[in-house]
Amino acid sequence: AGARGGNFAVAVVAGPSGEARQWLGGRGGGRGEEPFVLEFRLDATAGAWDFRFGRATQRQSWRSVPWSNAHRSSFWLAATPGEDGKHQLFAGLDEFPERRFFFAKVRLQPSAVAFGPAADAPPG
Repeated sequence: AGARGGNFAVAVVAGPSGEARQWLGGRGGGRGEEPFVLEFRLDATAGAWDFRFGRATQRQSWRSVPWSNAHRSSFWLAATPGEDGKHQLFAGLDEFPERRFFFAKVRLQPSAVAFGPAADAPPG
């Protein structure tokens, strides 16, 4: 269940942002380290965002987070170095950091973020 303009993906990559955009466009295989991707689908009927996370070629199953506002959503992403050599990724909607809905530890040192279309977004 999508809505026009509602589906998007965010790639976190260790290299330049152009590499992340190539991965999101399906042209990244073999170029640089595979980025982590947080993908979103708008579910207007349920008043929620469906999301999934993982490497560009292998993402987890879809989960849902409800809207806090019927008119717009403000997405935020933060990356911090961890004590164990991994970086911590946080994502949320609207208020930072109170509305965090996502956390992951990754072995990637983020240097760029790119936005692009969701992998399986319906045309429209």
